[in-house]
Amino acid sequence: MESSDSEPLLTGTKNNTQRLQQSNDKLDRCLRTLNETENIGIDTLVELDKQGKTIINIKDKMDNSINPNINKSNSVIVGMLRRFQKNKYVQYVTVLICIAIIVMLFILIIVKKT
Repeated sequence: MESSDSEPLLTGTKNNTQRLQQSNDKLDRCLRTLNETENIGIDTLVELDKQGKTIINIKDKMDNSINPNINKSNSVIVGMLRRFQKNKYVQYVTVLICIAIIVMLFILIIVKKT
């Protein structure tokens, strides 16, 4: 009688043991996946940090090399604008002098005819 009563108990215990083992296996796989994911995340953060430092270095180098060129370009452009304005005023004065000479010639022609 003992063997017949204990047989379902043993079968249930074996099933429970198998389920427990399967659960442990699943948990182990989950832990491995978690550790792999954590390592990938750490590697990604390290790589992003390196890339960020590289970008900052490039920006600093660009600032150091571009800013003097921008300042020089600005001074050249300001000089060009000043020369343009000066040339514009010279052209106006030249046109006014030409008009004055033409008017004086007409006056002289009219005075000689009369």
